[in-house]
Amino acid sequence: MSDPCTVDRLKERAGKEVLLRGWVRTTRRKGRIGFLVLRDGTGDVQCVAVRNEVGDELFDLLDFGKTIGAEVRFIEYMDVGGATRWSQERVFSKREMLAIIEDRAGAKATPIDLESWAPARRFRLPDGTTFGIIASTTEPFCRTCDRSRLTADGVFYSCLYAQKGLDLRAKLRTGASDEELEALLASSWRSREDRGAEIRLELAKRDALVEVDRLRKDPHLEMHTRGG
Repeated sequence: MSDPCTVDRLKERAGKEVLLRGWVRTTRRKGRIGFLVLRDGTGDVQCVAVRNEVGDELFDLLDFGKTIGAEVRFIEYMDVGGATRWSQERVFSKREMLAIIEDRAGAKATPIDLESWAPARRFRLPDGTTFGIIASTTEPFCRTCDRSRLTADGVFYSCLYAQKGLDLRAKLRTGASDEELEALLASSWRSREDRGAEIRLELAKRDALVEVDRLRKDPHLEMHTRGG
């Protein structure tokens, strides 16, 4: 009988038959990095690049993306809620990622979609391969960010780094109409002054954003509860 297993414990079950729940189609590996191929194999593959955990594999991942018809998006290690082991020394910057990819490709990566406000800065190699890098740690884009977050229990956050949110569930349970909710959201968004990543970049001493004890008391401070 298959052993029930969560994704984060796959390594412990090496060589064993396990049961994974979700839309898993197959598994693939590239060097030291393993992937679960989900859904229909389209879209993009997002991966956080952490110093000393990935290196030349960055270029190998681009080949992997092509085999499943997905564009790879590399993300700088962000010091958001839940990243309790974050440190500046573990950040693999956009500049360093580009240097590795261009060295392996033997050519420069050309920026594309320059007018886009999307978080990822996209690039194209001479062979047509495209990829993106989300550099919110070393090159914050707070002033052009148009992204908000909504938790499963109805809390609206206007920034991934925000410590407080707007409780929409409470408004719904007290009978707020669609028009009232729309006005509330519009007002909240227009008055936002969030510059989470920019403020963090300006700090002389930069540690983890939220300590473990606070995370245990308030799960909303965890990035994954916001869909990040």
